[in-house]
Amino acid sequence: MKTKENKYKLYFLILLLGSLTLGISYGGGRNDFFTMILCSYSYIGTILILICLILYNTIIIVKDIDNNYLFLCRFKNIKQYYKFTITRCIKSNLLILLIFLLLNIIVSFFFCYNNFKIPTNIYNQSFILIFAYWTLKLVIIILLFIILSIFIYKIFNKFGILIYSLTLILCNILSYYQKNIVTIGINSLHNNFSINFVNYLTINNFATLSNDIKYFLIYLMSLVLIIIVFYLIGNKKKDIN
Repeated sequence: MKTKENKYKLYFLILLLGSLTLGISYGGGRNDFFTMILCSYSYIGTILILICLILYNTIIIVKDIDNNYLFLCRFKNIKQYYKFTITRCIKSNLLILLIFLLLNIIVSFFFCYNNFKIPTNIYNQSFILIFAYWTLKLVIIILLFIILSIFIYKIFNKFGILIYSLTLILCNILSYYQKNIVTIGINSLHNNFSINFVNYLTINNFATLSNDIKYFLIYLMSLVLIIIVFYLIGNKKKDIN
């Protein structure tokens, strides 16, 4: 029990540090409260912190379940095991995600210097619509990554999850360098479909909101298809362990 308490204290400190750092970076009176909220959790560095934390938490939960042999005996088959594990991982990580979003709201409030002007410069749409859309994209991608990481870990063990984690980290690094290329005047590569999930979570990567939604839906369908394939492979295992 004490180990779990220390684990969640560590999560909280990491999230708080990430929120404070990014809040200060986007603060200084340069941005309004609403822009700061959106920028702080759609920033490449924030996404990297959150993804690493979510993956780590998911693997810890799967290991805890797999190491409890008396508990594993309750599952009649591998499908029941996956259903329980996915549900438990999603509940735990949604709590982390909620804490993360709340911390960004709090930090943005303190560093916006009473600038509560509502922006309309993102796709020329209502901020409430954009904020809801970006939050929904973040939650959906996180949930799908959680499910995918469970199947990868069960099928390929530590080596598989290591490659998977490094791939997601590499996506963040590539997106960072692409942003710098765009900044110095080279044409953006984000107005077409992208296999890099980070491009769907950062701001102003597409020419219009309709393009953003269209390519994001294509990306989601591709990700769901991959999950289905891994699910079918995982179901062929006779033993839960």
